[in-house]
Amino acid sequence: MLDKSPLCQPFAADADVDKLVDTYHNMQHDIADRLAPLHTLQHPANRRAPWFVADCHDARCNCSCYERHYRRTYSIADQRQWVDAACQRFQLYRSKEEVYCTSRLEQDGRVSPLLWRSLSSVLGRDRDIAGATGHTADGFADFFALRVDKIRPG
Repeated sequence: MLDKSPLCQPFAADADVDKLVDTYHNMQHDIADRLAPLHTLQHPANRRAPWFVADCHDARCNCSCYERHYRRTYSIADQRQWVDAACQRFQLYRSKEEVYCTSRLEQDGRVSPLLWRSLSSVLGRDRDIAGATGHTADGFADFFALRVDKIRPG
């Protein structure tokens, strides 16, 4: 697209610089709009962990309230309250996650495909990491073998 555009065509030596800059700007925008048209992205609302329920949300809001109060006063007592609330919040998160995972194991533990599907989603392994990053196990093995050959020639 760029080769066929006016940007890659010869121009007169006495051409107006402002016109050239406008042409450059307009052609870049035109090409970008054709290659990557504007579209709206749909983000799923509040994609939180399945164990993140109302009391987890309340604990997070409570902790944020203590943090805001500390950020206004900078007193040691307010900082202590905030830190204690944060510790309690993370303990609640850990216990909720543990209860959720245990219940999923009990529910799907006897059926291997269901168990694997549950564990994969909990562990975040349901994403195609090799497709997203371009990294594969074979690529890593080739890279590692090449490094070893460079260190130990022969």
